[in-house]
Amino acid sequence: MEHIQDYDFADGKIMHIFICQEYVEVVFKQWNCKKLRLFFEEYWEIRDSHSIGQDIIRLAVNSSKELIDKAVMNILDSGASVKETVGLNSYSFISSWAESIIFEIVAKSVRVEACSN
Repeated sequence: MEHIQDYDFADGKIMHIFICQEYVEVVFKQWNCKKLRLFFEEYWEIRDSHSIGQDIIRLAVNSSKELIDKAVMNILDSGASVKETVGLNSYSFISSWAESIIFEIVAKSVRVEACSN
């Protein structure tokens, strides 16, 4: 299992997003045409702005306090305990052209797998 900070996201693209009950899978194509599969586990919030096929300049971790706060409110409103809010992280894919967030997710963890092309 690889760590997300071990990969370069500059000049890459989100190719597919699969939303499952237990995780969200993002298929990402790096600048060198290598593909990554990112599995965001225990996710709570997702915000997408037509991200498929858009050029990415970087992936920012914990840059979106607003989305984390929204997730915490939703968790507590559902009757869960404060313990459930521990360890939440935001992952934001930043567009190359506008330097704005085009896909972001709040999840407890992310697992990265390199795909064989």
